[in-house]
Amino acid sequence: MINKLINLVNYLDESGFEKEAIAVKGLVPLFVYGTLREGEKNHHKLKGSKSLGDKTLSGFIRTEGTGPAIVPGGKNDTVDGELYAVEPEVLSEIDEYEGSEYPRELVQLDDGTEAYVYIYKPKQNKESIGSVEKYVKHTALNLGMVARNLAFLDKKSLRARLEGLANELYYAIIPPWTHHSNEELQDMVRHTVWKWFMCGFASDEEYSEKCLEKNASKIDILTKIAGKLEDAIREHPSFEAEIRRLIIGVRPGHFEWALEELVDGNATAEELIPVLDRFQKIRSNLERDDLYQYPAINILRREVNKYGPTSAETRSEKKEKKLKESDIVYNSDNFKVIWPKTEFASCQWTGFNTTWCVSAEESNMYDSYSSNNVFLYFILNKHLDEDHDHKRISIPTKGDLEVLSSEVRDAQDQHLGADAAKEIIGEEFDKIKQAILKHAKSTEFTENITEQVRDVVRKIKNGELIKAKELEEVFKVLENSDTTDTYWTHFLLNSLSGHPNLADAMIASKKHYKTKLFESFMEIFDYKLSDKAKNAISNIGEAGLDIHLIENYNVGNQFKLDALTEFFIEDVESLAEVFPVILNHLLKFQAGKKAVFNFLADDLLPGEVKVLIEEVDDATLLYLFNAGELDARDQTLVEELGESLVSRGAITSDELSEKLSVWSEPDFDWQRG
Repeated sequence: MINKLINLVNYLDESGFEKEAIAVKGLVPLFVYGTLREGEKNHHKLKGSKSLGDKTLSGFIRTEGTGPAIVPGGKNDTVDGELYAVEPEVLSEIDEYEGSEYPRELVQLDDGTEAYVYIYKPKQNKESIGSVEKYVKHTALNLGMVARNLAFLDKKSLRARLEGLANELYYAIIPPWTHHSNEELQDMVRHTVWKWFMCGFASDEEYSEKCLEKNASKIDILTKIAGKLEDAIREHPSFEAEIRRLIIGVRPGHFEWALEELVDGNATAEELIPVLDRFQKIRSNLERDDLYQYPAINILRREVNKYGPTSAETRSEKKEKKLKESDIVYNSDNFKVIWPKTEFASCQWTGFNTTWCVSAEESNMYDSYSSNNVFLYFILNKHLDEDHDHKRISIPTKGDLEVLSSEVRDAQDQHLGADAAKEIIGEEFDKIKQAILKHAKSTEFTENITEQVRDVVRKIKNGELIKAKELEEVFKVLENSDTTDTYWTHFLLNSLSGHPNLADAMIASKKHYKTKLFESFMEIFDYKLSDKAKNAISNIGEAGLDIHLIENYNVGNQFKLDALTEFFIEDVESLAEVFPVILNHLLKFQAGKKAVFNFLADDLLPGEVKVLIEEVDDATLLYLFNAGELDARDQTLVEELGESLVSRGAITSDELSEKLSVWSEPDFDWQRG
């Protein structure tokens, strides 16, 4: 607070200060914060000037001059407003409207943009209510009252005196023109600073005798200059507690109106304060903008309640919501990187001068990306104009895996790719990318991902055993995806090699849940099979994924058996392409061999065996031909296997005849053992 006071006094003490005019070609950037804003009563004076969005100016505070105004404040003070590109002719008209007490000066907004703004700067003359002399003397008077309260703490309740101290300190610090007219402060010049301090310290009688001019009304002058508190309490002692709440909670110009409502029994301080606060916020938009035009609190309350949020309140609420629903991932003198966690925040950060599908008010694709665990990071260049194609660049990631280069785009939704973005951004790109990936890794999931899915993914990452039913929760998310190249696809397929039973769980999952993963797999990953086999697998659907899992990962025999025997119901011509792979795995364990021989002997029609074994190699075919599992009951199968081997030159006709003749002997026992 002291820094604000020093800044303000230094500012007011400057005489004739005015920066040199800056030559501007074309449109002029103008930052507005009051009645020139969109939706306010003087917005029309901008005459269609181009809006450049909401902006913030630090180092200034809002106050009231002859209207809404800003004056220098502390480093933590900010003023929200809007930036416009204004024609020089229009700017000249606004200059004339603002007048000499609102000179236009060049400032730097928080995002680095330089713009003009109208700063409240009263004329520096003997009659000015903003002069340093009057400010200091007004402060001295209030500090004298502070000293009096400290000296006589025992005369009233401690709480009452402390509340009085707070009130008088408040009025000692704030600029006097915020609650006094020019006429009210003219009398300040007739005493020295010390004399005004002693006036504040004096008793009421001493004040009247030594500090007021003859014929001056003690109530009219004292209550206006000193904050009105003591007089009000003296006039209405039974309302002291309520008056002390009121003096702190309402504007000085509203106090007398509020006091009358209070003592008339129309409302309590607790009821008056919020109504008057709301009135002050919307008064510029009301037909009756003078409080004293409202005869009673019930009439004022009715008028206030029927008025919706002001444009300023709406902007403030949107800004607060935007920041709450976003993470600032990186911030430097040149760039700011944002991760919007909601569709609303995405629109607020990107909706201006972009054609991204995640910035549209209708048919917004944000939720689609978010459901795929795609993190949408937006890089904002602080030095480029709002309508520049590279003012905003999107750099999404596949969750915590990697940058999604296919979706790196400029503000016009033109594809850039990571390399082009690096060239545009320059030397900070690597730092930005590192910050993005670090944030993605620590955040892990978008807001759209359910706790069930998060738990499953974490179990997989931690190498914990996973059940098929649990895995199906992830498949459900993948099933609703609009694309095949998703975080879930890459996460699952990249996790297979290091997980103890993920492949088993995938195979055991219901087929219809694996449809999307199979499509993704066919598009992104290559089978370790021939092109002919790939075509065959694509024809038999999700089971083709199981072939890949069995071929490349550690899958248990029972899961192999369950998955591979599913192929036996497929068309023989399609099955022929993958049958060598099936034999390679099932013939290695007893239950698998039994399933193969039962299928060959019992489930195929005449002539189908010949088609099915076309792709089987000679060694495997010989194994089948000589297998002990076959007997005289399987003579037709052995004959078909033998004929294929004879045609390949793997055995002779005599060898085939000899094999078949053994089963023709009368005493041959062909019963299966």
